[in-house]
Amino acid sequence: MKAAGDGSGLRRPLKTDVVVIGGGATGAGVARDLALRGLKVILVERRDLAAGATGRCHGLLHSGVRYSVKDLPAAMECILENRVLKEVAPQAIEDTGGFMVFLKGDDPRYLERWLANTQQAGIGCEEIPPGRALELEPNLSLDAERVFSVPDASVDPFQLTLENVRSAARRGATVLRHAPVAGIRVHSGRVHSVEVLQKGEILSIGCEMAVIAAGAWSDEVARLAGVRVPLNLSKGSLVILNHRVSRRVLNRCRMPSDADLVIPNGSTSIVGTTSIQASSPDAATVTPEEVEILLAETREMIPALDRCRPIRGYAGIRPLYQDPSHRGDARDLTRGFFVLDHESRDGLRGLATVVGGKLTTYRLMAEKTADLVCEKLGIRSRCLTREEPLFDSAKRRFFVPGEKIRNILKGQKGWDPVICECELVSRNEILKASFEIGQEVNLADIQHRTRMGMGTCQGGFCSLRTAGILAGTRDVPFDELDQGLRSFLNERWKGIYPLLWGHQLREEHLNYGIYAGLFNLDMTRSS
Repeated sequence: MKAAGDGSGLRRPLKTDVVVIGGGATGAGVARDLALRGLKVILVERRDLAAGATGRCHGLLHSGVRYSVKDLPAAMECILENRVLKEVAPQAIEDTGGFMVFLKGDDPRYLERWLANTQQAGIGCEEIPPGRALELEPNLSLDAERVFSVPDASVDPFQLTLENVRSAARRGATVLRHAPVAGIRVHSGRVHSVEVLQKGEILSIGCEMAVIAAGAWSDEVARLAGVRVPLNLSKGSLVILNHRVSRRVLNRCRMPSDADLVIPNGSTSIVGTTSIQASSPDAATVTPEEVEILLAETREMIPALDRCRPIRGYAGIRPLYQDPSHRGDARDLTRGFFVLDHESRDGLRGLATVVGGKLTTYRLMAEKTADLVCEKLGIRSRCLTREEPLFDSAKRRFFVPGEKIRNILKGQKGWDPVICECELVSRNEILKASFEIGQEVNLADIQHRTRMGMGTCQGGFCSLRTAGILAGTRDVPFDELDQGLRSFLNERWKGIYPLLWGHQLREEHLNYGIYAGLFNLDMTRSS
């Protein structure tokens, strides 16, 4: 990826057609769509790619069944994009399929409405006899009275985002990571530049148009240009289990509530989610009480949950677009998306914002945003992302059970030890990711690209090994590695703390013994 300031030869100040603000799936999708249409694009992200809601979602490729009763338009968007992404980006998707599960005591009136609306939305579903469903999913509750097969899937949001950025970069887009927006300059009622902070200096990027795709931070960014984006911030908390409790995505067939979902995700499972009003975009802390609620509710559908070890809690902030007159619950707000033209709304030319939506609909959101940008700039060019494959066809799929271990047992050419046993990440994978990232490399950025540290030990063994690889191959200074390792472990701790009991408490005692007892990382290092 080209990046200003890392030897790419770019000069300051920069000039481009469009600045895209936000490196989640939507921002990456906008950058790719515009680059495919021949525009010059610079994508800026204040942290790493997929560091916001994209990287903190449940990894579900929605079929739309969860929205068919309360939000039919959103359900129809989801099923259409579900089919598109399975065609153009299969490498980021494990096509697990899903079950919609109606338990004894659930509301039959909701079930009937769901069946009618699901058919209206064009979402294929087939009823499975409960006995057969239990054969296919042995951990399912015996209280499952009716079960329906639906086209849900599991998706890797990090891989999906990274491939969009790589595709955009191959077509000339520039990517600036760890570059927060410091200002948006307006002259004569038009945005003419975006200023970002990079490596301690302000970089000015002149542009014909700026697109805000900053998720929950969209209003904060919009204020820099003197406009507002009304958002309802809803926190969705989730829990990761230490292994897969189901082969398929499992949905509870009831009005959307807490703990309706179980999603296979690589070698783990994700259960969720909640909908809690958030005070700010950064208020993504999970409490032990939320963890207990999620586990207790999910047990009704999967009693075998008691045999699992919860290994991490995390949360994302949903940026739901809210009409100022709305005063209801966040669950009543549409999960659809909005592309805001600030010229027609606020009299400010050269600025657009895309908010709302789902990871599943990111491509459609990007298409509609790019359509508006091209209209404003007088460019006639059609969208290509609906048909052009996202990945190099040679790239492996996101998750095929047993594939990695089979490759290891077959043997690789040369010396390539496994560094992260939980996710089977090798030394060469870590090295490849570190060189792709560029000069400013850290453990979290490598994690996003390889899944290092995402498994059952939560970085207990592999984080130190990865730091050693960076020290030995990238000449990263010791002080920088020391601080980076502390920061990485602190982030892991934030997700472990809300479920610190039982087996997970014993696991964390081991990690504490390694890093505090052996390496003294809980103390301030003297000079």
